[in-house]
Amino acid sequence: MKLSCREGMVPGETLKEKFKNLENWGYEGIEITGNVKERIEEIKEAEKESKVKVSTIAGVGGCLLSPEREERERALSDMRELLPLCSELGAVGVIFVPIFGGARLPDLSPLFSTVELEKELLIEQLKVVAKDAESSGSFLLLEPLNRYETHFIKTLADGVEICKAVSSPNIKIMADFFHMNIEEEDIAQSLKQAASYV
Repeated sequence: MKLSCREGMVPGETLKEKFKNLENWGYEGIEITGNVKERIEEIKEAEKESKVKVSTIAGVGGCLLSPEREERERALSDMRELLPLCSELGAVGVIFVPIFGGARLPDLSPLFSTVELEKELLIEQLKVVAKDAESSGSFLLLEPLNRYETHFIKTLADGVEICKAVSSPNIKIMADFFHMNIEEEDIAQSLKQAASYV
């Protein structure tokens, strides 16, 4: 396991300074967020001068579970744009959250409850973009969040269920101890059960 920290949480005036601070504190990785394509050379330069490497990229816009097609397409487009940058930077993959906050899709009972509809929509979209992940050699990393940040996919087991349904070797989950501390009854057991998807 490698210790990594999100870019915005690291003190430092410049990206190079952030890399240096993380290195001094014993970190091995940094999660890069925002405007990655525009900053690719700056990121490569900072990485070149440090033992800290880019672990993952975050910052997918849009919303995979929006009722608006444009928002869903923006999320998929952002994923497709970031996946090859992972390969270029040596990052594992792109972290994404399917939806923040409450549900935005309708309850279509008895056909589908809101959560059932969200699951089906997410799985179908991930099946499509999984091909891009596979061809780039990078991963799409679904991050379960705690109940205060999302109503959907809060535990590693929830994430594993989606990964199994998509059935792609390049769709995995990102286990975040902050969220796990709130949602998992037994963190060690949850990690053990989800190990092949983390």
